[in-house]
Amino acid sequence: MSLAPGSKLGPYEIQSPVGAGGMGEVYRARDTRLDRTVAIKILPAHLADSPEAKQRFDREARAISSLNHPNICTIYDVGSEGGTSYLVMEYLEGETLAERLRKGPLPLEQVVKYGIEVCKGLEKAHRCGVVHRDLKPGNIMLARSGAKLMDFGLAKSASAVNPKSSGLSATMAGNAGPLTAQGTIVGTFQYMSPEQIEGREADARSDIFSLGAVLYEMIAGKRAFEGKTTASTIAAILAAEPQPISAIQPMTPAALDQIVRTCVAKDPEERWQSAGDVARQLQWALSGAQAAVASAPRSTRGRTLAWRGAVLLAAVAAFLLGSRWSRVPLPTTQFELNPPANTYFNFRGLSGPPVPSPDGSKIAFVAFDQGKTGVKALWLRSLDSREARLLSGTEGASYPFWSPDGRFLAFFASGKLKKVDPAGGSAIPICDVAEGRGGAWSRDGVILFGNRTDSLFRVSASGGKPVRLTKLDEARHETSHRWPQFLPDQKHFLFVAQSPSIPASHLYVAALDNSPPLAIEDVVFNATYANGNLLYVQDNSLLVRPFDDSQLRFTGEPVALAEHIQNDPQFNYAAFSASESVLIYQTGAVVAGTRLVAYDRSGKPTVISDEQDLIQTVVLSPTQNQLAASLGIASGQLNDIWIYDLSRNSKTKLTFDQHSFSPVWSPDGRRIAFDRIGPDGDEIVAKDVSGSGAAEVLFKVETNDAPSVRTSTPQKLYPLAWSPDGKYLIYRTDHGDINALAMNGEHKSFTLLNTKVAWSGAALSPDGKWLAYTSTETGIPEVYVVPFHAGPDGTPTISGGKWQVSEGGGTQATWRGDGKEMFMSNTSFGTLMSVPVHPTAERFDSDKPQYLFDLDAHPVGSFYVVTRDGQRIYMATYGPGSTAPLTVTTNWTELLHK
Repeated sequence: MSLAPGSKLGPYEIQSPVGAGGMGEVYRARDTRLDRTVAIKILPAHLADSPEAKQRFDREARAISSLNHPNICTIYDVGSEGGTSYLVMEYLEGETLAERLRKGPLPLEQVVKYGIEVCKGLEKAHRCGVVHRDLKPGNIMLARSGAKLMDFGLAKSASAVNPKSSGLSATMAGNAGPLTAQGTIVGTFQYMSPEQIEGREADARSDIFSLGAVLYEMIAGKRAFEGKTTASTIAAILAAEPQPISAIQPMTPAALDQIVRTCVAKDPEERWQSAGDVARQLQWALSGAQAAVASAPRSTRGRTLAWRGAVLLAAVAAFLLGSRWSRVPLPTTQFELNPPANTYFNFRGLSGPPVPSPDGSKIAFVAFDQGKTGVKALWLRSLDSREARLLSGTEGASYPFWSPDGRFLAFFASGKLKKVDPAGGSAIPICDVAEGRGGAWSRDGVILFGNRTDSLFRVSASGGKPVRLTKLDEARHETSHRWPQFLPDQKHFLFVAQSPSIPASHLYVAALDNSPPLAIEDVVFNATYANGNLLYVQDNSLLVRPFDDSQLRFTGEPVALAEHIQNDPQFNYAAFSASESVLIYQTGAVVAGTRLVAYDRSGKPTVISDEQDLIQTVVLSPTQNQLAASLGIASGQLNDIWIYDLSRNSKTKLTFDQHSFSPVWSPDGRRIAFDRIGPDGDEIVAKDVSGSGAAEVLFKVETNDAPSVRTSTPQKLYPLAWSPDGKYLIYRTDHGDINALAMNGEHKSFTLLNTKVAWSGAALSPDGKWLAYTSTETGIPEVYVVPFHAGPDGTPTISGGKWQVSEGGGTQATWRGDGKEMFMSNTSFGTLMSVPVHPTAERFDSDKPQYLFDLDAHPVGSFYVVTRDGQRIYMATYGPGSTAPLTVTTNWTELLHK
C-alpha cells in the first residue's frame, strides 16, 4: 500500500515517501505528540499478508529495540493501524553508502572513519547477542552524525539455531543491484559469508566477512565478489580470493589491504574475531608504524617484532632529523569500557563522569550496585588490565578527581570531602561538604570544590576548615558555583556559575587572588583544559578548541570529536573528561525531562506521565485522587503549579506566572499554598484549586526586611506541610530554617529550628503531632523527629524530646497517610527505606529502617509522596537514560591531526 501525505498511522502524520525496497516502504512523517520528524517503515502491499514477511518485520523491531548506540538507527515505536504494521525510527538526513558508492570509491580518511563507526555499531549488536546477517552498503546510512546501521530485518539472536537449507532460489536483478535470496538462505549474495551460502549457522564472524566486502568496495570502488550469474557469484565467494585492492587503487596502504583480506577469509577462524578487532586495526592503518605491523606475518611474534622495529625506526629517525622531523604519529587506540559485573553506570545526577589519572594509566569511575543495597562506590581500572577493582571505603562516592601526582583520589561521600590512596588504605576525611559538586587539586596542595547551593570553597589537601573563594552574583541570580578545574599556572581555574535560566549559566575563568571572573563565551557545561585546548559540550557534541591559557581566550575554531554526548542540563555537566593522553566520554540520550511514576512497595513502576520539563515537587491531595506538582525547565527555574487528576489521567495548569514552586494542599483539599517569586521578593501564597479567584498572599519576605537573606535569589521559601487543623503552614528557607506560619490573624512566622542544611526538608505527621526533618549535626544527614504542638500562649513549639529515626544516613522523610510508617531515602538517594513507627503521648518509638527498592536519580524538592495505606508511592524520576558503555581513546590529540 502507498500512504498519501497527510494520512496518519496512530499519532504519526505522513509527509512524503522516502524510498521503497522489496521488504519495506519508508516514509518521512511527523510525530504529532513530540513535534519531531521520524521515519515510518511499513510492509509493502504484496507482502502485507505474508507470515514470513511479518515475522521478518517483527524480528527487526525486536532486534533494534534491544540496541542503543549512536551508530545504529534508533527505533522509537512500533504499532499497527487498520491492519498496517509499522516501525517508527529516527529520521536520518544523508545518503546510503550504496548511493555514495555510485559516485566512486571513498577517500581513505572516510573509509577509516565510516569503517570504524560501522564496527562500533556491529560490536554493540554482537555484544547484545544480535547478528545482522545482511550487512551491505544499502543498509548503512551516512548521516551528519556518522555512519549508522539500518535494516535488521534478517537479524537473529546469536544463540538461535539456524535451520539448514535444502535449496536456494534467487533472481538476477540485472547488473544494477545485488542479488537477494528468495529461499531459506537469507542475505545479499555479494556480501554473504561462505557459511551463510552453505546454509551453516551464522555468527558474529559472518558479519565480519560482510564488513570486509563492504570495506573492499569503499576502497576499490567495485565489489569484492562479482559474477555474471548467481552461480558464478556464489563460486567466487566460496573459492576465489578477491583481486588485491592495491592492484585497483595503487596508493592504498598495505595495512588496509591486509585488514580487508583478513575479514573475508573463507574460514571464520582465520578472520578477525570481533568488530572491535577490526576497528582497532583501522585506527592504526594510516600510520607508518602500523603499515609495518599490518604487512608483517600474522603470527603474534611476527606482529610484535614488526611493531618494535617500526617504533625503533621512528625514534631513531626523530633523533637524527631533529627539527626537520615534523611529527611522529602516536598510536591511537579506542575501546569500550563496560561496568564491572553486577554494577551499572549512571552518570546522571549524583555520581559524576569517569576521570583518567594524570599520567593516563588508570581510570576511576563510580558504579552502582545492581543488588538491593543501593550502594555506589569508586572503581579503578588500569589500562593494561581488563578488570576493574573496587576501592574499599568509598561507598556513596560521587564526583571523583585526582591529585596531580596520581597518588590520591578525592571524592564526596556522607557529607564530607575525602581522599583515598588507590594502592590501598582507608579513606581519609578532608573537610565537611553537605553536597559537593566537583573538585580540583593543584600542585601546591590546594583543593577547590563546588556546592549544590553555594559558591566555590578552597581547603588544604591535608585537611582543615574550608574558606569561601568565590561569591554568588546576586544580579545574575546565581545559585551555585561548580565543576572547578585548575589551568596550567595553578593559579587560574575554570568553573560553572549556575543561574535560574539554563542559557544564563556560564563557564568562567577566575583566580586564587579573587580577581573578577571572566566569562568564556558559548560554554554552559563543565569544561576540561588539556594540551592547549578546551574540551566542552555544545548541542550534545564534544568539541575541542584551541585555548590560550595565558591570554584566557580561544585562538581557533572548535572541532567535533564525538556526537550524542550524554549530558544533564539540570546539573550543567556532561559525561566526559580528559587528561593529556586519555579522553573518556559516554554517548547516549540527553537527560531531559522527568517522569511521574507510581510504584508499588516492591518497586514495580507504572508510568503516569512523561514530561519534557522537570517535576520538582509531588504532593497528594487529602482525597488521594489528585497530585499537585511544580513543573519547570530546570532546578528552581521558571516553574508553574500543575494538578494531575489520577482518575481521569489528565493534568491542568494552576499558575501561569512561571515563578511558582513547592505546592502543599490545605487539609480540606480546596486550596494549595506555594512559593511565588514576586516583584519585591519571595512570598507564600494560597490559591483555590478550581483556579478561580486571585492568589492570597500569606507571607512575604521583602528585600529590606531581611538583609541577611539573599532575597534576590529565586525560590527562597519552601512550603512543606499544612497542619491538619489548618492553623499552621510549615516552610523552610535557603539557610535551613524550619518555620511555622500562623494561618490566622497577622500570619506571623515562628522559627522552629535550624538544620544547617540548605536542602533539608521537613514533614508533619498526619495527626500534626510530630515533625520529621533532616540535619547533618553528626557529620552526615540523618532523619530526626521532634514533637510539634502549641505552647501555653499558642506559639508553636517543638519541645519535649528528639529521636533519630534513620541509621547510617537518611533524608527526604515523609509519612504514610495513617501515620503508622515513615519513608526516607538513604544519604546518596540510592534507595527508598521504610520505618514502622509507634509514637505514644510521651515518646516516639520506631523500628529499624527496612529496604524497599532502589531509586533512580531524581530532581530536587519533595520528589515522592505515599498513599494513606502505604501501598503506592508516587515519585518524580528521570526519564530513561543511556545504557551505553564508556568510550576510551588514548593519545586522543592524534584525532586532531587526522
